Amino acid sequence: WDTAVLAGDGRLYAPCPGNHTLDHRESRDGVLLANALTSRDAELRRIAVQATGRRAYATAVGSVGVEGRPTVMACKAGGAGASTPPQRWQPGALVRALATDASSIVRREAAYAIGTALSGSPGEYSVGLPGTAEVFAGARAELEAGLVREANDEVAFTILETLGRLRYPSDATRDE
Repeated sequence: WDTAVLAGDGRLYAPCPGNHTLDHRESRDGVLLANALTSRDAELRRIAVQATGRRAYATAVGSVGVEGRPTVMACKAGGAGASTPPQRWQPGALVRALATDASSIVRREAAYAIGTALSGSPGEYSVGLPGTAEVFAGARAELEAGLVREANDEVAFTILETLGRLRYPSDATRDE
């Protein structure tokens, strides 16, 4: 439990750029959080979701790609920029937690963490760049779907709050 909290708290740590091997803290913390997300303990999963959101990687929310490989541009059916094979929304760890976790405390934290990850503010391990328009569209669709299916009032309120505080990359994206 303590280790998962520390994995999400890098205030006194300066990450190195580039890809990381398992001897780098970024990789070790990522593996630890991925394992914590599948724990039987709901509180440990909640902490892992919180830490994942604080890392401020838009890919923790989702990406547009082929078989999990993120890309910059979604397929435009039949038009310029179309790709083969077609690209589609790939939900990330935070969206999966919101959609599938049995615990309301984990789902509530996931809804909040989605907003944190897409806030554009610097995270513990990233520069906090906002996600692409496609990621925001996917996140918004996932949050709206979560709101429709959510039976817990506190989780539903957090979803609405997150929809309201998302920092969209452009006015056009927000207005869609």
